[in-house]
Amino acid sequence: METLLQQSKINPSNLQRVLLKLASSDVNNMSQPCYIPGHKKAYHMLLNATGLTDKDIKDFAKRTYKGTIAQGFNIANEPGTNMMLFIMWYALRKRNMTLYHGAMLYHMIRQYGHVMMRHFKRFCNEEVFSYALETLTKTHLFAREKTIANSLFHLARELEKKYTNDIKTFNVDGIIQFISASRHRISQSVKSFAEHYYRAWKSGDALKTGGDETDQESNAYQLQSQERGRKVIDATVKKLTVYKTIDDKAMMEAKQLTKIKTVIADLITRQLKDAKYSDEIRLILQMFVKDVTNASMFCGKDYYAFVRKLMALKRTRARIYFKQQINILLLNILKDIGYTKTFNSYTTQTQFIIHSYLAYYLTLCMRNQVC
Repeated sequence: METLLQQSKINPSNLQRVLLKLASSDVNNMSQPCYIPGHKKAYHMLLNATGLTDKDIKDFAKRTYKGTIAQGFNIANEPGTNMMLFIMWYALRKRNMTLYHGAMLYHMIRQYGHVMMRHFKRFCNEEVFSYALETLTKTHLFAREKTIANSLFHLARELEKKYTNDIKTFNVDGIIQFISASRHRISQSVKSFAEHYYRAWKSGDALKTGGDETDQESNAYQLQSQERGRKVIDATVKKLTVYKTIDDKAMMEAKQLTKIKTVIADLITRQLKDAKYSDEIRLILQMFVKDVTNASMFCGKDYYAFVRKLMALKRTRARIYFKQQINILLLNILKDIGYTKTFNSYTTQTQFIIHSYLAYYLTLCMRNQVC
C-alpha cells in the first residue's frame, strides 16, 4: 500500500467529492426498476482522482496476492476492487470516516452491479422486476431492508464492523476474506431475487395482481410490452443480420416443432443473415410483440399456441399482420436463393410447414434473448 500511496497524487477533498457523487448517483438510480450500476467510467474517474494508472493498480494486485490463495481469483485481481481497497485504506490512514463509509458503500454497489450483470445481462422487464421486489419473502434482505439501496447500506455497515481493522493494517489474509465475504453476501441475495423474478416472468404472475384483466388493462400492457420489446427486437435483428449469427437452439426447436426438412431449414436460416432483410424481420417481430398480452405468451407455455394462432389466421381487417409479413419475407428469401419453383411444387401442407418454421425461428431467436 505504501508503494501505491507514493505513486498517487491525491487531492483529498476532490477524491471525496468524486466518490460520494458516484455513490449517491447510483443510490438514487436504484429507485428505478432494473437499474444496474456501471463500472468502467467510474473506475477511470477514480483513477484521475487518485492520480494512479491502471497499471499501478494491476501491479499492486500482483504484488499483494502473489503466493496466496487469492492469486488466481478474478475478484481479488479485479482493478476496481483493488482501487476501492486503496481508497478505504487511505481514508482510514487519514481518519476520514466520511470517505471510508462512502468507499465501503460504493464497493458494495460495485459488487451488486457485477452480480446483477451476471443474472440480468440480456434483458430486464421493469414491471416484473417491481413485482418481484414487492412479493419477496419478509426474510429476504431486500424486503427486510425495504429497498436494494438500503440493503447495500446494511451490508456495508456489517462488513465495516468485521473488517475495518484488517483494512486499516492491510492484513492480506483478512483482506482476502473481506473480498470473498463482500461478493458472497450480495451474491446470495441477488441470486434468490433473480430466481423469484424469472419465476414471475415465466408464469406471468406479475400481470395478474389485479385479478382478471379488463380490456383497458390488457391494452396498457400491450403498449408497455411494445416499448420494452423495442430494444430486444433491435438486438435480435442485429444478431441475425449484422453479426450474422445463427441461433442453433432456436433452429433446432423450430425444426422439431414443424418437422421441416433439414435442407430447407438450413437454406432459409442461412439466407436470413443478409442485412437486406433487416427491416422485414424487424416488422415481423413488432407484429408479434404487438399482440402479446401477458408474459406467458412470450416466455411461458402459451407461446407455442400463440404462434400457431397467429399462423392459422384466416381473416382480418388489419392491413399489416404477422402471418402476412412472414409470407412476404419467405417469398423474398425463396426468390433470392432460386427456390421459388420448387416451393410452388410442394403441397399446401408442406408450404405451411415452411412458413411456420420461419415464424418459429424468428420469434424463438427473440425469445431466447429474454427468457
